[in-house]
Amino acid sequence: MAHSQTPPTAQPPQKPNRSGRWLALGGAIVLGIPLVAFAFDAFTFRQAEQAYADAACDEAIAGYTGLVERWRPFDWQDYEVRSQSRIGECTAYQTVSPLLESTPTEALVAASLFLDRYPNTELPVRQAVASQVEGTAPDTLASVELCDAMPSVLNHGLLPAPEQNLPFLQYGCGQTYQAAGRYTEAVVQLQQFLVEYPEHEQTSAVEVALASAMFDEARANNAGELPSPGVSGRTNSGTTQVEIRNDSPEPMRIIFSGAETRFEELPGCEDCGVFTDGVPDACPEQGPVGTYTLQPGQYQVLVRSVGDRSITPFTGEWDLADGYLHSNCFYVVQE
Repeated sequence: MAHSQTPPTAQPPQKPNRSGRWLALGGAIVLGIPLVAFAFDAFTFRQAEQAYADAACDEAIAGYTGLVERWRPFDWQDYEVRSQSRIGECTAYQTVSPLLESTPTEALVAASLFLDRYPNTELPVRQAVASQVEGTAPDTLASVELCDAMPSVLNHGLLPAPEQNLPFLQYGCGQTYQAAGRYTEAVVQLQQFLVEYPEHEQTSAVEVALASAMFDEARANNAGELPSPGVSGRTNSGTTQVEIRNDSPEPMRIIFSGAETRFEELPGCEDCGVFTDGVPDACPEQGPVGTYTLQPGQYQVLVRSVGDRSITPFTGEWDLADGYLHSNCFYVVQE
């Protein structure tokens, strides 16, 4: 039995589907742009970093500036922020560089201020200071600016061999502050020296300088006039003695500066008070007595309260004669 067969219907030719290709190609382009930008940023940043490491800050700033100004879809590695930080550091370094090549004192001050802002810098600041300061006598470094910056200088390790050089620099700072009329700072520096280096070769000279600074500080604070003590007896030839009674409730510091320098403290009187009705006719003779044997001669003498800084200090010039005992007493009068 015969069967008829229907011939297949002709189909129009199929056009190739290119949408998938265009989609893939578009994705590659979109992905490729950031990758190229990232690679270019990385290359530029590496070049700028190398210039920074070489302390070639002009070249480094140019590279970092290009990174800051360049547009990018997103900043994977924070190149813009990192570049801005480097630009600030390099710009500050360009300002400070001439000072690092100036005097040792200026180099120390400039470096300490720079390192306060950029403590983790890789620029050769410390190296420049070390070459400037090397071989310089530490006491010649002192200036008001350097002495003010000393905590920072020490914190950043800029002073070479501090165990050897710091005592001399502290002594120099005390004298520098005194010459500048900053007597309280001078006293602090010199007292710190005596506390930290009691056996130092400069101790005697520092004691004299401390006494002088304390006298200047007292006079600047309108110190009262301390009359010479009366002669109350005799003592051994070749010496002189001063007997002082403290009839005040406050412990007193007494400084003698002349043929020798002495710092003394006299305890307060537990049973004594403050006079509010004027100066007493005579010493109450209730407080503790200190007797001090000195070399005879002319002395500057300072008496002040140890604790109550509101009590007016007193200074005077005393002629302490050979072989005599001199007596005086102190009390507090409230006006």
